[in-house]
Amino acid sequence: MKEIGIKNPRANLSGFGLEGVRTAFWNLSPEELVEHTLCKKQGVLSNAGALVVQTGSFTGRSPQDRFIVKDNLTADTVDWGAINKPFDPARYDVTLFDPTDNGESARISVGDEPVSVTFSPDGATLYVVNRAGGTVSVVTAANGESPSVAATI
Repeated sequence: MKEIGIKNPRANLSGFGLEGVRTAFWNLSPEELVEHTLCKKQGVLSNAGALVVQTGSFTGRSPQDRFIVKDNLTADTVDWGAINKPFDPARYDVTLFDPTDNGESARISVGDEPVSVTFSPDGATLYVVNRAGGTVSVVTAANGESPSVAATI
């Protein structure tokens, strides 16, 4: 198999049941992804230079897909049913993996709807953007302890 891009040497597609792949693209840059999309005629560039793709007829939100975190605040205050469906707060955890073996090393509960993460330049602090809460969770591991949320800003 031909492999293009930067990848973890332990990563492989066969672990996901993908066999017979001729070329695998790993961690391409945004520019490379746009180029591939344009070459395959799966999208076009707008007048402003943004990539535009047609995603089909089944990408809109369904009115019956309203999930609310069911916790101490909402358990008795939300009208649960066909429209308001409970969502497990554990699903808002961030999972950290050990890069040496790709095994789970920690699971940390952060804010509502974590959507983006970044590390400090020294790798000692993880910042998690929580879209629904409009917050950022600051995760640290002090003195060899397990990682935990040190602050929410």
